[in-house]
Amino acid sequence: MVLSCTLGCDWVGPRVYQVPTHAMEPTIRAGAHILVMRWPAGRTNVRRGDIVVFRDPDEPESLYTKRAVAIAGETIELREGKLFLDGIPFHEPYVVKPAADGSEAFGPVKVPEGHIFVMGDNRDSSRDSRSFGPLPLKSVVGWVVF
Repeated sequence: MVLSCTLGCDWVGPRVYQVPTHAMEPTIRAGAHILVMRWPAGRTNVRRGDIVVFRDPDEPESLYTKRAVAIAGETIELREGKLFLDGIPFHEPYVVKPAADGSEAFGPVKVPEGHIFVMGDNRDSSRDSRSFGPLPLKSVVGWVVF
């Protein structure tokens, strides 16, 4: 989901972006405005569940927003559309409908040091770490606060 900046894009302080796609629904609706706080220099403590804004690994000029579902050292796997971390089922109340047919499988993949694994809450409509792999923390530019 490429974000469009609505109130300046020089990254001095918080910024407001409009979300153009359904990839984070139902948490963030298409067309919604989000407040994004700039990522402080040297910050590396992304927590599981944080919604982050990052540069697309394949198109660094594009910004995307997704949820961090696994952090460094964790092994992520999807079985029948359900998320498992280190082999244990992980409850995701923000995911209303995992996969269209419930048969989605992915992994297992161990998240390397200095990386996170990001996914959209709308799993059927999200380009995320399932396609581009674990995301380097250096690609994260901020996090959604509102």
